[in-house]
Amino acid sequence: MLGQSPDPSTEEAPVNPTPIAAWRPAHEALVLSACSDHLRTVVVRPGVVYGSGRGMVGDLLKMASNGLVRVVGDGNNHWPLVYDRDLADLYAKLAVNPAASGLYHANDEGDERVNDLVAAIKPHVSLRPDVRYVPLHEARSKMGPAADAMALDQVIRSPRARALGWTPTLHSVAGNAARLLEEWRSANA
Repeated sequence: MLGQSPDPSTEEAPVNPTPIAAWRPAHEALVLSACSDHLRTVVVRPGVVYGSGRGMVGDLLKMASNGLVRVVGDGNNHWPLVYDRDLADLYAKLAVNPAASGLYHANDEGDERVNDLVAAIKPHVSLRPDVRYVPLHEARSKMGPAADAMALDQVIRSPRARALGWTPTLHSVAGNAARLLEEWRSANA
């Protein structure tokens, strides 16, 4: 939703979606405008969701296990991340809090770069994977608009979620690479 956001961005930041998410602003506006005295509406913008071997982090784990990691761009971009169980905890907090409405970001604020994630995974796989950096124009020709999303540099903050008492339990994919690799292996066994 926010496009390139290399400086910390909160829920107040203006939207600038990539083409793959261009439809979302209108949907968010529709949901938020439906809020009334009789209907409480919430929009959650999760970061890159990981856990249970799924998502873009799961894809990194799979590629590393197979010996070749492809990174769109130079890998110095930040991915805003959120562990799936932490995201579920935020949804639960929003559901039970009658004052919770509006827009919420959900990410761990770990500010990890894609290269940090890959470097942390490498020691935990049997073969040291090669890393291939795919230029964005080449990735676009193979992946379409998803390539732009993978190359985004985003540093996102979640002050409204934190104000509800939400505190992610995992603050680092890199710091939990071994655990996440085991989750991925278990999910894909």
